[in-house]
Amino acid sequence: MEPVKIGIIGCGNISGVYFKSAKRFESIEVAACADIIPERSEAKAEEFGIPKVCTTEELLADPEIEIAVNLTPPLVHGPVGIAALEAGKSLHTEKPLAVTREDGQRMLELACEKSVRLGCAPDTFMGAGLQTARKL
Repeated sequence: MEPVKIGIIGCGNISGVYFKSAKRFESIEVAACADIIPERSEAKAEEFGIPKVCTTEELLADPEIEIAVNLTPPLVHGPVGIAALEAGKSLHTEKPLAVTREDGQRMLELACEKSVRLGCAPDTFMGAGLQTARKL
């Protein structure tokens, strides 16, 4: 089975964990990375052997990329996620899904309309500390 090609958008602090972890899975391949600061994506591509550095728009237009991984700052999770879903990409985004209910709802609607998957990394919110606080 060919690995699913993913593209990482946002090459800041958290991205290193994603780039490193992705190498542990034969089922995925990081095929491209993008960042609003080109030097950051270039540095990550060199460090982790990523074959393509591009803009977010180029990454989302690439037909080989099946899954976009959104590691941008939370304020742009919604707009970047919406753009990825509109491009027909499945999307995994860091928390929060979006900062407005409207953007989050639009993302859910687009995932259904485009028949793609949408996932979020809610581990901090689902962790024991916050769940205990919620129960209290």
